[in-house]
Amino acid sequence: MNTQFLPSELRLERQAIYSVTDAADIQLACREGTLWVTLDNDPKDYVLEAGDSFITQEHRRAVLYAIAPARISLEARYSRKPTMATFRKFQAMPLMKAAR
Repeated sequence: MNTQFLPSELRLERQAIYSVTDAADIQLACREGTLWVTLDNDPKDYVLEAGDSFITQEHRRAVLYAIAPARISLEARYSRKPTMATFRKFQAMPLMKAAR
């Protein structure tokens, strides 16, 4: 679970940069302007315009760069996927016969 403190809304002037230490399960929604999003060690970059949103399950730093003045909302989204992945690691074991 991602426990870092994030502002619920962020305004970035043109060419301003903001870093999110761990972007896993954080929904970034571009409300105004144009935003460039890049994740550490990810060959893809993402450009968000007003109305677009971005979310990843990857535990990586995200760097946000305002191509044009932007207003962004950040919201933590907790998915069930990591929990279910944990449960899949357990294997069923037969019950022992009850002692008589």
